[in-house]
Amino acid sequence: MWAKHFLFFFALSILMSSYSQNIMVESNQVLIKTIMDDLFSPPVASRIHLCANVAAYEVYAKQNPAIKSFSMFSHLPPISAPSQKLDNDIAATVAFVKTGLTYIYTEDYLNAFLAEKEKLWAKKDQVIVKNSIAYGEEVAKQIVEWSKGDNYGYTRTLQRYVLSDTSGAWQQTPPEYKNGLEPNWYMMRQIVLPTDSFLKFKHHDYYNEDKNSRCYKLMDSVYKKSKNLTSTEKTIALYWDDNPATTHSKGHTMYVEKKPSPLGHWLKITGQNIRTRKVSNEQASIIYTRVCVAAYDAFINCWNVKYKLNTIRPETYIHRLIDPDFKPLIETPPFPEYTSGHSTVSAAVATILDYSFPKIGRFTDSSQVMLGMKPRSFTSFRQAANEASISRFYGGIHIMTALKEGERMGKVIGEQTWKVMK
Repeated sequence: MWAKHFLFFFALSILMSSYSQNIMVESNQVLIKTIMDDLFSPPVASRIHLCANVAAYEVYAKQNPAIKSFSMFSHLPPISAPSQKLDNDIAATVAFVKTGLTYIYTEDYLNAFLAEKEKLWAKKDQVIVKNSIAYGEEVAKQIVEWSKGDNYGYTRTLQRYVLSDTSGAWQQTPPEYKNGLEPNWYMMRQIVLPTDSFLKFKHHDYYNEDKNSRCYKLMDSVYKKSKNLTSTEKTIALYWDDNPATTHSKGHTMYVEKKPSPLGHWLKITGQNIRTRKVSNEQASIIYTRVCVAAYDAFINCWNVKYKLNTIRPETYIHRLIDPDFKPLIETPPFPEYTSGHSTVSAAVATILDYSFPKIGRFTDSSQVMLGMKPRSFTSFRQAANEASISRFYGGIHIMTALKEGERMGKVIGEQTWKVMK
């Protein structure tokens, strides 16, 4: 037992020391790790990241009138300003952690993180520390209460996805043939777009088995590319896989590889750039929250399209009409094809980061080193988002039109997020 606890805190200390320059970067890094361990799906993970970051953001907003409170553009009731002197960073950290703890299962990382911070805070004025902790806890309670009205609880009570026997409808895919993930996510309350008001999507290419049809050609292009991938294209597909629970089989043994979600990956990129540019804790909170809002609304809009159109995946189509032995390079996620979730989210987040770091120049993403991958460098966030998008084509899980429409919708959501929150 002692050895287990030692290894846990040793791993946590390494995790935290790498991000010691900014309390918001540290907080987000620990939450990303927790969400990975708990295997939350990408849409659900986006909600957890959103709520925790909004809690910290609201602490800073109450102390700085230049920061727009969420009560100005969302359904959040106004949060009371503190009546006593605070350390804003302490209050924001407590608000973040206490909110995050509400939605996760594995509490060890966040609790240990907060305990380590409290040791450091012991050197500060204890009256201010006590006031800050109390205020952070109060803000967390109000954010959690606000989140109860976002329809998440209601969607847990609804019927799971029911498979359709229509030829062009989505079907379960190997290796686990999981049921459709979060078919009711479109019901979630949006932040910068009104709930029940979704971005209009372009008509996708309807199912057709004719070899001369556009549908067949799009699916066949996925198959042909999978047979002729360069080493660079394989690297890109694996680098942006971001499947929180990739299933691997070895003989009679099956195991799950844990990875960051698409938003988790982008939050790591965000943190790297915040740390490199020595951004203040307050400004970091603003950037993180804008990123989370854009990604959260992007998931809702994307999932609305996915389940309305209910499009067959390339893997199923290719098995049926081209090659029954086809296996994509990366595992096909358990939800419909059109549009691409990663393309939508990446475009939305990249739009926010382009505005947040207007003179970014070249940057290097080392977030996947933990998975044994080499860092990748990019000339802009948009280039990184485009690479994330095309990775789904290289990986064999999306047709090109699903990528392009996802990119378009994501950019619109990112622009709207920036317009509302700037």
